[in-house]
Amino acid sequence: MSMTVTDYQPSDNGLERVTIDACMDYSQITQLDSDGKPVERTEDALSRYLAEYVVAHNGPDTWWRIDDLIAHPEETC
Repeated sequence: MSMTVTDYQPSDNGLERVTIDACMDYSQITQLDSDGKPVERTEDALSRYLAEYVVAHNGPDTWWRIDDLIAHPEETC
């Protein structure tokens, strides 16, 4: 996975937000069936696509959290 920060929104009230574009790469993932045997990927299965994460932070004594996730399967990376 590779990631790029695409937006930062500071806040006077303590809620800052960051938008991150992440290249999701599933090309090396092997899916297994209920018996533990590999399932072959179909030819049209996505192996890479762009995902846009928005993370938010409520101040110095809090954790960052994922506020939104938008998958963009039409955009390869």
